[in-house]
Amino acid sequence: MVGALGMIAGTMVRRALAALAFALAFGGVAQAACEGSETPLAQLDNPGMRAYLASTIEELETYYQVTFPDVCMSANEYGAYVDLGRDGTLVIGTDFIYGVAEHSLNHVTAVLAHETAHRFQSVHDLLDRLTMADKNRVKCIELHADFMAGGFMRRRAEYMKVKPDDLAAIFFDLGDEGVHDYDHHGLGPERYVAFAAGFGRLFADVYENATTGMFYVSRAKCDPT
Repeated sequence: MVGALGMIAGTMVRRALAALAFALAFGGVAQAACEGSETPLAQLDNPGMRAYLASTIEELETYYQVTFPDVCMSANEYGAYVDLGRDGTLVIGTDFIYGVAEHSLNHVTAVLAHETAHRFQSVHDLLDRLTMADKNRVKCIELHADFMAGGFMRRRAEYMKVKPDDLAAIFFDLGDEGVHDYDHHGLGPERYVAFAAGFGRLFADVYENATTGMFYVSRAKCDPT
């Protein structure tokens, strides 16, 4: 469990200087793109969390072979999302991510891996294909991102300790019951299973992860009937 996260010990501290430099680079371009009450990641007032987020996002960008033009923190957002209207800016709810971190920092990484999967989907024009499979709803998009997040965390488990059942549980918690709603993301058990399915195999690269995820989603019941 992680408390106030005033400091992050061990390997995270050893990565802090390099990660903070990356965060400052983000800040240089994010100033103009963060809107309203949002602030650039480089201005997050917790240096340990700022360093962890910056280094994790860099790791995710490398694996997914995409980039976020900007990363913004929002006190008014309880969640995280990729803003396609701002060319893929990543917006992270500050209180939300601290809440996720109360489980573990790996939980933070898994949530951001899901969001980076959305960036991958948009870059590779998968969003329309996934909504067509879902009768123009977003559920298949979300389950595909859950699957890809599982694939990323399986890769991460090669060099870090990862507890897949604990991570899958947070996707269960992020499920919703609005099965007839346009923005239904999937029932808790569906999201749990999608993440676990992605984690169940070590993929050669992100493209194998994404392609296998598309096959997985093609067999999932995404429509509300």
